[in-house]
Amino acid sequence: TLANLVLTDSTRALFISNLDGNPASPFQITPSVLASAAGSRVGIQIEGGSSYLDLRNLTLSNWGWGVHSTNNSNLRFEDLDLSTNGPRNVNENRGLEVSGSNIYVADVIANGRRIGLYAHDLTNFTVDTFSSNQAGTAFRLDNMTLAPTNTLSLTNIRGTNSDIALQVFNLDGQLASPFVIDATLLSDTTGSGTGIDLNSNSSNLVVRGASAAARWALPNAVYGILMTGASNTNIRL
Repeated sequence: TLANLVLTDSTRALFISNLDGNPASPFQITPSVLASAAGSRVGIQIEGGSSYLDLRNLTLSNWGWGVHSTNNSNLRFEDLDLSTNGPRNVNENRGLEVSGSNIYVADVIANGRRIGLYAHDLTNFTVDTFSSNQAGTAFRLDNMTLAPTNTLSLTNIRGTNSDIALQVFNLDGQLASPFVIDATLLSDTTGSGTGIDLNSNSSNLVVRGASAAARWALPNAVYGILMTGASNTNIRL
């Protein structure tokens, strides 16, 4: 049992390694567990193959990472506010960073970050409503090869007033069923310099509006869509 932890002005406020919750009743990390992480570089760091943890209803404005979770499985991040007023030019200023398998993110906010949500090296990843305002990159997705056993579901991503709303590296859809990027996925890019940056090494993707009569407007000031690198293949716009 953990309750009312006050972990302030530290390198890491709460550091979790190799903690396995119960699949039927995941371990809950809520404000009743972590009462304060104020002044710490990292709010919560999770590693070591931890599993079946739920982070809910937390506000973490830590200047390095709000939550840093790598190589874990069956984690849920819900109803989090990971915003900060820290400098956007500091590389590690990230709201939520995740890698691993069976990761679920819902109703998370990460404003004012260098990267709002950095998701990489994933198997089975779901985001249902994420928003980042005034970020360097609102949402960066990196290194995922899709297959029937490795799925990606992204809904209602909002990247506003940022340098880049959505940035994609090394995302490989399926040749027979390309991954679709549309307004259901990226619902708001208002005020961002670039709407979509398909940076490199991606394949089998479709970026599209609903129909010829309902075109997808990306009126961003620098690029609506930026696609760089000869290594992108089988991309349809």
